[in-house]
Parts: sequence; structure tokens; C-alpha cells
Amino acid sequence: MLRLFGSGSGDLPVGQEFRLRGAGTSGIVGRKLGAGGQGAVYLVDVGGRQLALKWYHPHVVQLDTTLRERIERLVQEGPPDKRFLFPFDLATIQGRAEFGYVMPVVSEDRRPFSDILAAPPKRLDLTLEARATACHEIAESFQQLHIRGLCYQDLNFGSFFVDPIRGGVLICDADNITVEGLLGGVLGTPKFMAPEVVRREAIPSSGTDLYSMAVLFFYALFQWHPLEGRREAALGERTPETQLQLYGRDPLFIFDPQNDANGPLAGRHDWVVARWKAMPAFLRDLFVRSFTAGLSAPDARVLETEWRSAMARLRDAVTPCPACRFEIPLDVAAAAATPHCPLCGGSVPRPVRMTLGRYLVAMRPDRQLYAHHVEPAAPVALRDSVATVDRHPTDETIIGLRNLTQASWQGRTSEGKPITIVPGRTVRILDGLGIDFGRAAGRREGVVAGADPLDRSAA
Repeated sequence: MLRLFGSGSGDLPVGQEFRLRGAGTSGIVGRKLGAGGQGAVYLVDVGGRQLALKWYHPHVVQLDTTLRERIERLVQEGPPDKRFLFPFDLATIQGRAEFGYVMPVVSEDRRPFSDILAAPPKRLDLTLEARATACHEIAESFQQLHIRGLCYQDLNFGSFFVDPIRGGVLICDADNITVEGLLGGVLGTPKFMAPEVVRREAIPSSGTDLYSMAVLFFYALFQWHPLEGRREAALGERTPETQLQLYGRDPLFIFDPQNDANGPLAGRHDWVVARWKAMPAFLRDLFVRSFTAGLSAPDARVLETEWRSAMARLRDAVTPCPACRFEIPLDVAAAAATPHCPLCGGSVPRPVRMTLGRYLVAMRPDRQLYAHHVEPAAPVALRDSVATVDRHPTDETIIGLRNLTQASWQGRTSEGKPITIVPGRTVRILDGLGIDFGRAAGRREGVVAGADPLDRSAA
């Protein structure tokens, strides 16, 4: 992280009392949870409530003259989205010039998002679906931030905690946030900063946030930096000058379709290449735009709404290779093709699936359908399920789609027989089943045959 200000020490002892400015109450400092360049984070008790206190180092407070004003503004405005760990209140200690703020505590089941790049055994092996979910939630949250005229300035892996099972995120370091057009206390983190910031031709903004977001998403899905191809591999010793060249003056995408001078190397980038080949075209196109035109033209960068839609489509369609378990997203544009695993070369049987407009959904137990699947005008959001895929209680080979809405659905079997799926009931998912959800129709595709799809004994 490249900050504009220095740091220093100033640890708080256990039992130290502090005051909350807005609430007019006091709290007690507990154990230290962690520390960084700006300050340390402590577990604290405020009136019997467990919170986290971020307390700034003395040198940071002395040099960052707008820090207190930024924190006070964040406290007053509140979070743009529930995923942000926003300041509740400003904290002070009598007789000390430095200060801090209290915020929610991160639950112990959350992991730093950066752990997906850690070496074993610390590495967090998130599924591709969970990674796509995390990226979707990040894009959704930052869209809300940018709508308010704010920018984050320093979007990187250290900014997030993630649910290791489902991929839900929490966003920390809210004190990096500032008003668009104003310089805060940070320029960004190396490798995540937009080229114009690396070259010191611009300050962080919502436009540079979009670049950092694209880098984060590429890392999340490909375990690699998008600008590190054969040129980076040939560098040898890293110096400030080579870093400036790679990420600022002459950045070049590893999969640039017009220039392979920084392309992948056999034996070094094999897994990255396999993952790239496996990704659907609609997602590859966004990354190509981000790291070709978007390198020099901020207006060409991919917007949050585009990432939200793409990541939602990605998470719907993941299926594992039966031989090597490499996760492969199905592409609705190639629905009739039999895919082959780009890693091991084996055939990948297509799972039971449903097409809903541009969405191709792998139908497996616990899969959810949301409003955007069945209503073309609905915003893409992973909440408020309209249907869920259930497994039969006694026969695991049978799956059904349960109606979670308050309206009945009309459907037809592959033979044209009409059926009605009332609220709360489940229709057995069989080949050729078509359902009219009211605004959009879905058709089940696959190879499994069966009896009457309205099987009331199904899950």
C-alpha cells in the first residue's frame, strides 16, 4: 500500500478507556486484533456490545490533516451498502492527540480475501461459484459507493473479508473513502493502481477504482495478475523503474488479442491459460476491454453493472470436470456443444440445466433462481429467491424446482401436457420441461428422462 503519510507506534493497553464523540458514551479496550501502516485494531466493549476500534498511529494523525474530517463525514453519512464496515462513531482518549473510530467486528468465520493467493496450508480454496459471488457483491457495493460521489482510492485484496463457503464479502478500511476529486491519505496499492496513478498523472477516483476492481477480479478468477506475462517473467530483478514500466508506462495485457509481446509462457502460465480458455466469451470480453482500451482510457473501463451481470451469469453455470475436478462455466452461446476440459482434455458431460434468456443455470440441489432470472427488467441481484432446486428426500437422482413466489406458474411437459405449479409446490425437473414464470419462460435441457414432471412426491 502506497500511502502519502508516515506511521508510528502508539499501542493502547488492555483496559484503556476511550470516549465516543457522538454517542457520549465510553468503551474499554480489549485485545489487539491486528495492526498496519495506519494504526491498530482492537476488540472493545461499549456498553456490553463487542465492537472493533481502529486507533491511528500518532504520525498518521499528525501528517494526514484531513483524516479526522473524513471520518466524521463517514460517521454522519453512514454506509452506502451493508457490506461496508463503516465507522459508527469517532473515538478519543483524554490527553492524547490521536484518535480512532469504532466499527462492527468481523466474525471469526470470515477469511481475508487475500488468503486465496496464500501458500498452503493457509490458502483458501474458494470454489469458482464463491469467487464469482464475491466479485458480484464487490461490484454491487462499489456501485452504491460511486453513486454517492465517493471513491475508495485503495481497492485491493486487503480490503475484503470473505465467507469461505458462499463467497459473501465484507469491506474494511472504509477510512480510505473520500469525496470524488479530493485526495485522501493514500494513492493505492502497487499492482492495483491504475496506470495514470502509477505515472502520477492522476489522483485516485471512481475511474481508478474501476481499474483496481478489474485487477482484483482477474486475480480472483485466474490467480494471476493481468499484466504479468512473458515480459514480467524475463525481468529478473524488480526495481522501481521496471515496476513503473510494467504497470504504468507500458502496460500490456497477458491475453491482448492484438499484441502477444506479453503473452503467456508454456510451463509458467499453463493453469492461467486453461482457466482463460474455460471462461465464457462474455466474461473474457470484459477483461479484454479492461486491459486494452481501459489501460489508457478511463471512460472505456467496465462499469459495475456490467461486472454484476457477468459474475451472476458465471456463478450460475459452473460444472466440474469429472476427471480432474477443474471447474468449467457453461456458455449459453455454446449450449449445444459438448465441452472438453481445457486442463486435462477430458469430456465434460453437460449437467441438468435450464435456459432463461441469456442465463444458463446448472440445476443442482440448493441452486437459487432470483428475480433477474425470470423478469427481464429486474436488476441483477443475488437476493429474494423466487425458486430453489430441491433434492428428493428418498431418491437423490430426482431433483425438483420449488415455487417460492406468491403466484402460480404455468408449464408444459415435453409432450405438451399443461401443468400448474402453485406457490410452495415443487415440479420435478425433467427433460423438455418448460415453465412460464409470468415474465420469462425457462426450459430444462438435459438427458435425464422420467415420468410426469408434476411429481408431488418430489422434494
